[in-house]
Amino acid sequence: MKPLILLLLSTMALFAVEDSLPPELARLQELRAREVEKINKVYLKELMVLKTKFMKKGDLDGANRINQEIKKYSPESSEEAELKTTRWNWGSGSELVLRGDGIAQHTGWRNSNGKWKRLADGSIHLEGGNGVIFKITFTSERIGQVESINGSGKTTITLKK
Repeated sequence: MKPLILLLLSTMALFAVEDSLPPELARLQELRAREVEKINKVYLKELMVLKTKFMKKGDLDGANRINQEIKKYSPESSEEAELKTTRWNWGSGSELVLRGDGIAQHTGWRNSNGKWKRLADGSIHLEGGNGVIFKITFTSERIGQVESINGSGKTTITLKK
């Protein structure tokens, strides 16, 4: 592995002054980028598992530190993610829409909107238009575990494609 890195570094140094990259260097850079992306995906998956373990044992400080690491290696920043509108299949068959402006809409809330916000640990605080407050945590497979704060019920949400 070390000779490959030395070769890459020396090749980069030789051609740093040129505007166009030699095809060999471009190929090596593309190969490196693909391998780093694979490593980051595995790393993020393991971080999510670790964060869940910390949350289950009540170590929110540890979970928050892990979440900061997750944000560093996530494909998109949390700020960009917050600006998007997402549609979710609610466990009962209805639909939940989380708008980028913090408004939540659910097909069962009859003409009244709720509010949502992302918390530091990556979970979502959802105030339903029906007055019920929920906390949504996500598995490494991006399935939302929905639990009402007063303990009246649980369900899941899955992202619509």
